[in-house]
Amino acid sequence: MELCGCSLWGPSRPDAVELGGGHYSVTGTTVSGNLGSAREEAAVQAGAFCGSSARQAVIENFEDKAHGDAWGARTSSAIFYCK
Repeated sequence: MELCGCSLWGPSRPDAVELGGGHYSVTGTTVSGNLGSAREEAAVQAGAFCGSSARQAVIENFEDKAHGDAWGARTSSAIFYCK
C-alpha cells in the first residue's frame, strides 16, 4: 500500500518573492505559448496572496519571458503590492 502526502486543498497563500518596500512578485506559466494566460495566472496568484490577509493586489507591471521557440512556454511575473 502506498501513502500519498498530498493535500486536496493546496496552500492557503501562494508563495511570493518579497522584493522590498512592500512589493512582491509571483510567476504564472503557460505551455500553450499564450502570454495572456501566463499573465492571468500570475494575477490570480497575486490576488490570492493579498486576499489571504483581506487585502487586494495592485499589479504595477508584468515581466514576460519566452522559453524555447515561438510556440514554447511563456512565463509572466506580476510585480504587485497589497492594499
